[in-house]
Amino acid sequence: VSDIHSFPSVTHIRLHDSGDFFNKSYYKSWMEVAREVPGKIIYAYTKSIPFISWDDHPRNFRIVQSLGGKRDKDVDKSRPHSKIFVSDIERKREGYCDGNDSDIPAIIGNKKIGLVYHGNRNLRENDIVKLRRVS
Repeated sequence: VSDIHSFPSVTHIRLHDSGDFFNKSYYKSWMEVAREVPGKIIYAYTKSIPFISWDDHPRNFRIVQSLGGKRDKDVDKSRPHSKIFVSDIERKREGYCDGNDSDIPAIIGNKKIGLVYHGNRNLRENDIVKLRRVS
């Protein structure tokens, strides 16, 4: 909390550029930090679905559930979640917003955030078919 206060111009903090909540205690600690800095938005993508306590979240603590893990069946798709796509074509087809260029969709609480595999953003339809055959 003191480190966050030492940067008064920082308004948004993303947790875990790589990594995740490793246990429920750690997750709850970040909720406490968020309560201590109500003027800051703290957000994270997570596959640690069992740790999420939606009813306990402070308003400034934003969680985006990430599909693509062992707990996909537990993801609440009525809440913010992200999904990885092979192409922008597929992302758009499924109605997900573009989360590649900015974290704004996660910060504002968009429910469906689409991310495209690196290097695949401008694929055409027949390229996607070829990729599907390989994978």
